[in-house]
Amino acid sequence: MKPRLVQLIQLLRTHSLKLAPPGDPFTLVSGKKSDFYLDVKKTALLPQGHALLGQMFFDLLPWDTSAVAGVALGGCSLASAVSMYSASRAGGIPAVYVRKEAKAHGTGQFVESPIDLHGGRVVLLEDVVTSGGSSLRAVHMLQQAGATVIGVYAVVDRLEGAKEEFAVNSIRFQSLTTIQDILQPALEPVTDTSSRLDPFET
Repeated sequence: MKPRLVQLIQLLRTHSLKLAPPGDPFTLVSGKKSDFYLDVKKTALLPQGHALLGQMFFDLLPWDTSAVAGVALGGCSLASAVSMYSASRAGGIPAVYVRKEAKAHGTGQFVESPIDLHGGRVVLLEDVVTSGGSSLRAVHMLQQAGATVIGVYAVVDRLEGAKEEFAVNSIRFQSLTTIQDILQPALEPVTDTSSRLDPFET
């Protein structure tokens, strides 16, 4: 088990996992009900979580990645973390923010980017994926901005259909960990999920 993955799972268990009161489940973005909620922002916005996620995602990026994108709100800190970590590497990788709705003023953009995305190869970063629907909408917005989306990376896969949905749409997907890892009793050894951290095969 890689130490960084163990550290991430422990941070998520401690700061992000919330259990619903009996009979009062959480409602997820997908509309599904759940007895638990994972607020990855609580981990990603901590100094140690921000640094850890920036490094872990950066290490997965294909060599020709032009930019990393995050959907407001949860994905934005992830994109910034990767971009900041990349600053100490040759060239650096810019962060891109994808809005859920176009601005009602100014240019009315859906996508905020410091570079021209036409022809760019972009990886979309998500905090949690469930069905994959919101991620696919963000992919389409990036494509409309001229980008080629070469993959979707998530901190946590809830294992509720997102992976299969991405496959149907020919989108590469990878998660750092899954909800099964996080829901294990804290005293039990963490399942070896190091294979999820391998770069995509070409």
